[in-house]
Amino acid sequence: MKPKIKLRIVVGVVFSLLSLFSVPIVTVWKKSRVLEMVTVNENSKEQEKKLQGEIIILRYAKNRLMNRERIETLAMKNCGLAFPENREVVVVLKPEKPEPRKAAPTLIGAAAFIR
Repeated sequence: MKPKIKLRIVVGVVFSLLSLFSVPIVTVWKKSRVLEMVTVNENSKEQEKKLQGEIIILRYAKNRLMNRERIETLAMKNCGLAFPENREVVVVLKPEKPEPRKAAPTLIGAAAFIR
């Protein structure tokens, strides 16, 4: 046999053996990868459920802490604040549209408490 033909036969046999052994390896690798992805997916779903529960708890706590009555009570007890009387409150209303010729800034609106 010619050396060229021998080389082709050897290369063909090597490739055949590689393909023969690589198919089971790739199949096992794919299955293990799928199992790993399923595990990660299940863990993600469990974590999502835990986070949804935590979100509910945090929303409840936020609503409870933002309760106006609670804030007013704390302000009165801890800070010594009191509601202003009607004569102590001044309300400044937004003026009507200024003329375009005026370049001076205008007060948009504010509330002030005076004693």
